[in-house]
Amino acid sequence: MPDLAISYKDSSLHENNMQHSFLVFALTNHSLKAAIIEKKNNRVIFYQEYNNFNSTDFTSIINSEKLYQSKFLQTYLSLSSSKHTLVPKQFFSQENQNTYLEFNNSRKETTTISNDYIPTINAFNVYENRFALLNTISLNNITTMHQNSFFLNFCHLTSKLHKSTSIFISLDKEFFTLVIFSKENELLLSNSFEYKNEEDIAYHFFFSLEKLGLNANECEINIYKNGQNAKKLVTIIDPFVKKIGNNPNPLKLNFSKVIPQEIIHSEYLLLTHHLCA
Repeated sequence: MPDLAISYKDSSLHENNMQHSFLVFALTNHSLKAAIIEKKNNRVIFYQEYNNFNSTDFTSIINSEKLYQSKFLQTYLSLSSSKHTLVPKQFFSQENQNTYLEFNNSRKETTTISNDYIPTINAFNVYENRFALLNTISLNNITTMHQNSFFLNFCHLTSKLHKSTSIFISLDKEFFTLVIFSKENELLLSNSFEYKNEEDIAYHFFFSLEKLGLNANECEINIYKNGQNAKKLVTIIDPFVKKIGNNPNPLKLNFSKVIPQEIIHSEYLLLTHHLCA
């Protein structure tokens, strides 16, 4: 059974008054995270996190939590998987999406393959969908996308704020995603790598920059999912870079006083899903 590990709720929140708010979920192999954001003030008023979770638990959690059954303006659900690949729109066909994914990734024949179209880069994100059964879950106005589809839109929005090449690193428990946009806001790289330690991340980071002919000192580097892994990674790469981004809130969210800083820092990508779909 899943454990409710964390729960923060603003006193103004009421399940009968959610029609002007967004509900966002993030699903991984082992956890479910949820947040509610008011549209008017772009304010986060609710956060919950379940551990010891698997996808079959999702329905029971939705049915047991009356708040999740409220009528929201829109619901967003992100699915986590390290196995995904981008295909430019002009080369994409639905019939070949298994081939696209298998070109870069090994997978079991029984897994479902899904895709998201991402207009900001005019490409499809093709991915292994281990949560396909969730398509049968009834939630109001739900948009389901791969985690990296949300992340690419986030990076595209944020890179517009920078005057130099923008590098984004999103750290997950077993893999990390590296996205690079040029100063002209064109996508140069999007890839995910499995890792065992922070030295693995640093290796893929510097190897990717070398292949693209980029100088780390001329780029703005942004690391998300703060924690011990992020702190150690910063220690490793800091001697070789000039600028590690220090804007913790580039999309200008507001937060209820009950939402602690560590949640804002570690779950910022989730909290911006409603802006990045």
